[in-house]
Amino acid sequence: MGFWLRGVVEKKIQIMKKLKFIKGLAIPFGLSAVPFGAALELVKQGEEPTAIIVGLLTPTILAAFILLKQVKNDYDRKEAIERRRRNYRRKKN
Repeated sequence: MGFWLRGVVEKKIQIMKKLKFIKGLAIPFGLSAVPFGAALELVKQGEEPTAIIVGLLTPTILAAFILLKQVKNDYDRKEAIERRRRNYRRKKN
């Protein structure tokens, strides 16, 4: 019974890792590919000034996702530090 349960848990962990990859990498690059493709199409049509403005959305989208990830990591670190402090105080008393 234990081996069967371990297999189920490992499969669920693999699925969670794939979802984390999709959320963390595939979505930002997928969303930034849309304005990049639109900018390329505008260049083909001869609309270069508009293509430059639309093309600037790509690094802006990637920067926004990086900022969100940094804020989340900072929050998680802060919470972990607070948890450690609370647990240390409990053990000491």
